[in-house]
Amino acid sequence: MPLLVVQHGVVGADSTTEDRKNFRAVAVTKGQLAWVLMKQEKYEGAIALYQEARTLFEQQNEPQAVANAWQGIGRIHEEASQYEEAETAYRRSLEIHTQTNNLAGQGKILNELGSLYGHNLNRLKEAITFYRQAADIYVALGDLRFEGLVRNNIATILNTLNRDDEALSEILQAIECNKPYGHAAEPWKNFAILRDIEPLPATQQQPRQHGNKHGMPTWPIGSRGAMHRHMTANWWIQFWDC
Repeated sequence: MPLLVVQHGVVGADSTTEDRKNFRAVAVTKGQLAWVLMKQEKYEGAIALYQEARTLFEQQNEPQAVANAWQGIGRIHEEASQYEEAETAYRRSLEIHTQTNNLAGQGKILNELGSLYGHNLNRLKEAITFYRQAADIYVALGDLRFEGLVRNNIATILNTLNRDDEALSEILQAIECNKPYGHAAEPWKNFAILRDIEPLPATQQQPRQHGNKHGMPTWPIGSRGAMHRHMTANWWIQFWDC
């Protein structure tokens, strides 16, 4: 087999299929090393490696890998508090996913943009817009797991904005989405948000607790079920802390 020769980051026209597979492996490895450097807070080196990986994937004509590389570049810029550069990279990734009609990729990047706007730029209303666009995509895909994650994010921001009715609707939908996944979906996180959104009034007495066959507490519930949801939230959080 002829040796793979890379000059100035370009694969020769006479390279074999196996050569190209090896060349792709180089790009993948660069991306993995970039992630390690990011975790070590060596951001400049991490970005340089991801840029090299992106260039190699472009030469291999792999648009999804290029989009993923842009996402990685965006994440590193975000970790480095370089938010403008992070947004630019995320939007490049989103553009490619849109051009290739990759709905799952679009949902993933919209969630990244929601996180960037919500956690770092403090542009909460715009963050909600990104998250809701992602949720719509996951509904269309029938992806309950990621729909639940995104609705969890929406509920958190709505709660911060004191839009409690909307927040309650979103977190209850998130809980429903996560039901098929059990503990793997970490439902206690949903219930912790629920408890913040809908706290039980201090003056309201708790009815006597009963338990079902699984040890899950049950209570008589009113029209909205606030008491039941509050107690269930407390049960999950106590279970998590044990």
